[in-house]
Amino acid sequence: MARQDRATTKQAPARTPIESRYLTPEELAVVLNQTARTIKYWRDQEYGPRHTKMGRSVRYAKSEVEKYCADPEGYQHARDMEIKF
Repeated sequence: MARQDRATTKQAPARTPIESRYLTPEELAVVLNQTARTIKYWRDQEYGPRHTKMGRSVRYAKSEVEKYCADPEGYQHARDMEIKF
């Protein structure tokens, strides 16, 4: 009987329903074929999909990522939106 290495059988923890609607910066980097550092730079420059903070963590709503991917040039960033009172 072969002994399995524990490192190869370890799985990532299951995501909660809320977590499954959001992407981490690393996951977004894979989707957009960019580096995590580029994603952070975009966030600092208010470029790319809008982000939200969950505690100290940054997350991207999948719905915002889909809007951005559909039309990156026409996507309305937070800095571009007109605020009406």
